[in-house]
Amino acid sequence: ATKDAALSLAVEAAEAGRGGDLIARAEAEYARFGAALEKLPRVGGEGGAGGEAARSRGEAAWRLAGLVYPEDKLRALALYREAATLSPAQPAAWLGLARAEAARGDQAAASKALVKAEALGGPPLVQAAVAMERAQFAAKAADAQAARSAAESAVALWRPLAAAPGAAGEEAQSQLARALGLLGAALVVQGDRVQAKARLGEASALAADLAHRRPSNTELAWAAGAALDRLTDLDDDEDEALRAQREEALTAHQALPAEDPESKRNAAVSLIKLGDSLRARGEIEQAAARYAEALTSFDALAAADPANAQARRDRAVALERLGDSSLAKGDLAAARARYEANLSLRQALASGDQPSAEARRDLALSRIKLADLGRAQGDPGARIQYLWALDLARGLAESDPTSVSAAHLLALALDRAALGASDQEARGRYEEILNLLKPFAAEGRLSPDQAAIIAAVEAHVKSLPPAAAQAEAPEPVQA
Repeated sequence: ATKDAALSLAVEAAEAGRGGDLIARAEAEYARFGAALEKLPRVGGEGGAGGEAARSRGEAAWRLAGLVYPEDKLRALALYREAATLSPAQPAAWLGLARAEAARGDQAAASKALVKAEALGGPPLVQAAVAMERAQFAAKAADAQAARSAAESAVALWRPLAAAPGAAGEEAQSQLARALGLLGAALVVQGDRVQAKARLGEASALAADLAHRRPSNTELAWAAGAALDRLTDLDDDEDEALRAQREEALTAHQALPAEDPESKRNAAVSLIKLGDSLRARGEIEQAAARYAEALTSFDALAAADPANAQARRDRAVALERLGDSSLAKGDLAAARARYEANLSLRQALASGDQPSAEARRDLALSRIKLADLGRAQGDPGARIQYLWALDLARGLAESDPTSVSAAHLLALALDRAALGASDQEARGRYEEILNLLKPFAAEGRLSPDQAAIIAAVEAHVKSLPPAAAQAEAPEPVQA
């Protein structure tokens, strides 16, 4: 009951704009336990007054870290590290450390911290939060099955918690909606579109209901729009009412006041998605305006937190969309400038000893985009870009053979690598595409667009002469 009351006060304070009160109290608690710890002699082990004071200081550190994290990730990282050192049996400290390390791009350190949090267990609420973090880690690592398994665990843990009355129950419902969204996304990657629609529909309905009850809560509005956005992407019938509902949700979220970095990022992401809708309808100038506005926001966020890998990835996304818009308007020079800036960012994100699968996937797509433009301009270096993209895509598909998304990317890269190749090489590339996608099609795991690639490739193969070079390369399959 005490924890529920504390959570209720925290929610009310945040929504009333009194989140600073909570931080001030947490700062005071952190300082008080720090002063107490300094007065005690340092003794070995965790027993005695020194050990108890250290644990108290550690717990105060992770509570304060959670409050300052949205505004100051570097300080939160230092606090979580202190918490994990002083209170190593606290799974919430390791979970926070995993999130903070991931935000600055150190996936190896983040993974170690998350493994520690998983091993410690803890109450169901903490286990559920840890499972959700594992689902996100697995998704970035392109391990679709692990992402699905972790998301299913999170959903199972959050469901009974969501039945609780009051603020605790509403917060659990919010997290349940997020967990359902993660599960839906993992199912999409695996090609289980029926189950994905069901989970995303549940997430959308739950988040929308919560957002209606708490209209000032930007996170709930974002969750509602994000789930609906994913659900719309699965709409094969192009339901106009559903698409209108999606745009309405995104517009409503984008209009909400955004004060902390996370809310500002979500508002900018909404601009990107609104731009995508406008571009799909042929409203290129309006779409480009949304993308430019989003890029301005992402630039500011990246400047404020240069170590944040997500902020740099967001900038790359906005640059890519602006390049797409310039290409649609026929401004090839502007498109190339945007694509090259995008490629530079994604090369940096994919560098290092252990780049994430997400970063490698992004880099492969960037190389394909730039090569497509180069090919249209007669650039002889385009084929090299295609082959680099193929190498990346092949590695991703080999690391997760169950992923439809990875197979789709490899099919696109193989198709591009076939352009300008000899008849024999092109035939081999096309046959590899068919061997790759047909098993997924037999299981009903391809979208209509993905299934259409098979027919297009079969037509390419039939058009190839038995010998001699092709007079003209076939049109590439569209991404």
